[in-house]
Amino acid sequence: ELRMGEGYKILVEDDGSPQRQGLIDHLDSELAGRSRGWELAADELLPESVLERLRRPTSDRPLELLISPHKKLSRIPWNALVVAVGVDDRRIRLIERAVVAQIPMLSALLESGAERVSGPALVWLAGDVANQLEQIAWGLDADTLIANCEIPADSHHVLGGSLSENLLSDRWGLAYVASHGSGDRLGQYIEAGEKLTAARALSLPWPHNVVLAACHVGRVDDSGEGEPLGFVVAALAGGARTVVAGLNLVSDTGTGEIGSILIERLDGNTRLDHALRAAQLEFLDDSRSADDLSEWALLTAFVR
Repeated sequence: ELRMGEGYKILVEDDGSPQRQGLIDHLDSELAGRSRGWELAADELLPESVLERLRRPTSDRPLELLISPHKKLSRIPWNALVVAVGVDDRRIRLIERAVVAQIPMLSALLESGAERVSGPALVWLAGDVANQLEQIAWGLDADTLIANCEIPADSHHVLGGSLSENLLSDRWGLAYVASHGSGDRLGQYIEAGEKLTAARALSLPWPHNVVLAACHVGRVDDSGEGEPLGFVVAALAGGARTVVAGLNLVSDTGTGEIGSILIERLDGNTRLDHALRAAQLEFLDDSRSADDLSEWALLTAFVR
């Protein structure tokens, strides 16, 4: 049974209602950095059946929550939504109760779903972006730009050439990129030995698991006037089953630390979306505030 939260109905059914405009205003003001009202919109955005399951006590098995957002909802870091749980309606972040992933096109959903991360890993770490902790986690020297790494990360050998050249030359289990990113639609790009655009990425073979530790490349353009476009969509179209990417401008420090924890959790038996959630929770448990979303929440898992 497919249900929609009230927030979905308001945005999908363009009836000019005040409620619809109010929710859009919340999103617009958040994206401009002026308001955080959207964080409290879980009751409107999530179906009651999901909210009821989130309220129940959980053990080690979080709820698997797959979201196919449209238009402005695709720009929300859903894992940071605040939900009420327990008899006292204690407020917690959605990530504490659920593994949250997005799919840009629900019609592209595959029955097999996400896969466990295995090697070898094609690793690109831009020296002026990558956190030293990521280099240590992969066992790489500070001056190593691109390498073939094992999973778990206990050995490697240094490579040459650009990311795209190496994607074409071998088969990989994971591509891990820490780089600059910017742009939108098919012009969205990462710096990886070249200005690798989403348009070019559409012609490349991508491994089943991809991490793009870069700003903006997780922003999917979903204007409603055509197919969703962006780097994430290109990687999914090229073979990726799970892609982790930044929805907006992300913190180099927070992203690097979360990335290093994620790398350490890749043991050959862990799914990428699960590893991301575990890394974000560990980052938050280390006496950090969850209020600065650029430090942790904007890294999002996209799946097929």
